[in-house]
Amino acid sequence: MDIAIVSLFPEFFSSVCSTALLGRAISKGILNVTYHNPREYAHGHRKNVDNIPYGGGVGMVLSIPELDACLSSIPEKGRILLLSASGKRFTQSYAKELAQEERLTLICGRYEGVDARICELYDIEEVSIGDFIVNGGEVGAAVILESVGRLLPSFMGKLESSEEESFSKGVLEYPHYTRPASYKGYDVPEVLCSGNHGEIARFRREKQLEKTIENRKDLLQNAILSREDRAYIEQIQYPRVSGNIYIGLVHYPVLGKNKKSIAVSLTNLDIHDIARCTCTYGLGGYYITTPIQAQQELCNTIVEHWREGLGAQHNKARSKAMECVYVVDTIEEAIESLRQSTGTAPFVIATSASAIPTLSYCDVRDIAKERVILILFGTSHGLAPEVYTLVDGILPPIRYIGGYNHLSVRSAVSITIDRILGDYF
Repeated sequence: MDIAIVSLFPEFFSSVCSTALLGRAISKGILNVTYHNPREYAHGHRKNVDNIPYGGGVGMVLSIPELDACLSSIPEKGRILLLSASGKRFTQSYAKELAQEERLTLICGRYEGVDARICELYDIEEVSIGDFIVNGGEVGAAVILESVGRLLPSFMGKLESSEEESFSKGVLEYPHYTRPASYKGYDVPEVLCSGNHGEIARFRREKQLEKTIENRKDLLQNAILSREDRAYIEQIQYPRVSGNIYIGLVHYPVLGKNKKSIAVSLTNLDIHDIARCTCTYGLGGYYITTPIQAQQELCNTIVEHWREGLGAQHNKARSKAMECVYVVDTIEEAIESLRQSTGTAPFVIATSASAIPTLSYCDVRDIAKERVILILFGTSHGLAPEVYTLVDGILPPIRYIGGYNHLSVRSAVSITIDRILGDYF
């Protein structure tokens, strides 16, 4: 593979490209790296390659004439990448994609950035190695150079070495140990010394999943997970968080069409579907609040039919879901019920299609690691203003950007809980 590096500081790569496996690959011709300095195309005594930005602002901008001339001097550029903090995130899958190319050109940004017109003159992909700032693109180019290079045939001694590493299969790598077996009171896990290859494989897989959940849960979105993997993730992840979350479906006080506080009737589908959502995600429970006695009796009749009546014989899954349903008069009664059953006051969260949010979905997940949470969902046209005097935080609307935001409450509950606890968040 031929890689052209466009940089004001080509000397940065002298050590990177002369040591270890990367240096060996270059010396063997597996990688051919050339350097191209825009300063060589600058004019004047000082050979400046930067200038002040149009529109004002701090810092300088890498000017376009020198960069254009430098790129034009490269006869075969192949795929062109600009290292930029505002670029697309560089990932292992991105590296695999680039490793299929015959040629790459890496432009190392400097100063506050490069003149944006360069991306109009050439087909350039902006790429970032992470959500942080460094002095220039040389660090990022070195990362790409090594991560792509090591995927080339003959770069590494054994192909499986790269296939078993972090990110290769959507999970982080398991921890490694070597001799001595005991060091300063810390021992190598006994299973690794057992010689039982099946148990060793299971131990390592569990450690991979644990580390991925703890450090990079987002990676699970692209991971290939077996049934055993999913069962283990559920075992170690959800009981710590989901059991602390309770749903409160509020029928009073809620807003009517005239924007006044009213009480509304129960909906059979809300009882069933939210109970099923509560059970699916392993939540602590589901409170239905209504001060109307006849509505409470109706709800209890429906719940008991599925818990202990003919419904329980007909549909055991529905019967299990209904075990988490509690009917109370008010929100305050639900709060007090949780205080008594858990020994602590719950952190109360409101949902709204219009109120200004104070919490993110990630915030809720973090709070649930330490505290019991009651999330309130309003029926009719949403929670009445007086409810907000009881809450500790407000979640953003489901459709935060769009203008139309009128989901059914059972849809809103499902989406909200999935954003908090969903497998890929």
